[in-house]
Amino acid sequence: MTGTFRHEQLRRQAERELRGRLLPPWQNRVLQRCFVEVANGWFPLLNQFAPHTPQNRPDAVLVGPLGVLVVLLRKHLRAHRTDRAFVAEFGGRRVFGLANVADEKVQQLTAELCTKYLTRLPGLRIFHGLAWPDSVFADVHHAVLCGRRLVLVESQSWLPGHYTADGNGALWRNGHPFRGGATRLPEGVAEFEKILPDLEIRGVVLIYPSRAGEVTTADHNGTAVTPMTPAQFVREIGRWFADDPVTVDRDAFTTVVEQVVSAGR
Repeated sequence: MTGTFRHEQLRRQAERELRGRLLPPWQNRVLQRCFVEVANGWFPLLNQFAPHTPQNRPDAVLVGPLGVLVVLLRKHLRAHRTDRAFVAEFGGRRVFGLANVADEKVQQLTAELCTKYLTRLPGLRIFHGLAWPDSVFADVHHAVLCGRRLVLVESQSWLPGHYTADGNGALWRNGHPFRGGATRLPEGVAEFEKILPDLEIRGVVLIYPSRAGEVTTADHNGTAVTPMTPAQFVREIGRWFADDPVTVDRDAFTTVVEQVVSAGR
């Protein structure tokens, strides 16, 4: 009885102190949530079954609504500290890793394309030279993350012509199976889906002409891997990311950046 009586005293004291105070909007929302919980019988239920030894008693039981506020504030502060640590480590960096410019000039072209046009979206992050899970090689040329959407990009210099992809990710050129090159993006998309099951993931083969002539591609038809020209890539992928242009998903970002194996991480 003594413990319960003390809880009731503390609860009334907290309510007296909070009553009539002008609180910021977010604190008012927290307090509203507290009193809703009390009205639903949550506080008395906790008091009835909670141990009365202070070392075992949860904070929410100690002072009723104020205790709930303390718990919520602690969660808020923990999240805030995590955010600060994240910002301290990565700051305002938008690009991670280095494109393989020594062997593949087209990778540098794609890196410049992404930096020049896609970084206008504040939540977008760019990665170069990524390994598949359990690999130590740069299996993926580039990746672009924004919100909960990820695009894996492969840069290729191929013959001019019209490129499409079938449902299996196999490439076709001018209506015939393409024999002039290959892509591992279908496997790459599948591998990243394993470690990022909650993200929407697409693969894009970005094609530059290897000689005079024009490269054309079809519009995206829902396949996991799509050949694109640079202009189409900026237009379609930029529009896809624009649905959620400001969010940086910390968990998704951390998972992707850990796959960067190129220098400059």
